Amino acid sequence: MNSTDLDEAVWTGDLAKVKTLLDRGADVNAKTDFGQNVLMTASGKGNPEAVQALLDKGADVNVRDCNGARALDVATVKGHAQVKDLLEQANAKT
Repeated sequence: MNSTDLDEAVWTGDLAKVKTLLDRGADVNAKTDFGQNVLMTASGKGNPEAVQALLDKGADVNVRDCNGARALDVATVKGHAQVKDLLEQANAKT
């Protein structure tokens, strides 16, 4: 199990696998080569259930990628209002 497994599960929308990997200790804040964490992936995909599962495990809502974007920026640009609301409730900054 590694962060790539978690990112792939989020990318494909496999919520059961996301939860299993998180329960097994997957690093919720591991970053890709571009500085993104898996919360950014979930935000971009518009998956509120995955976003909430990641937040519940302590995902950093304010980490920036190499372009300076945060998960909230990604959700906003993609038009994912429900995800945006979850991130704002978790004190995401703009």
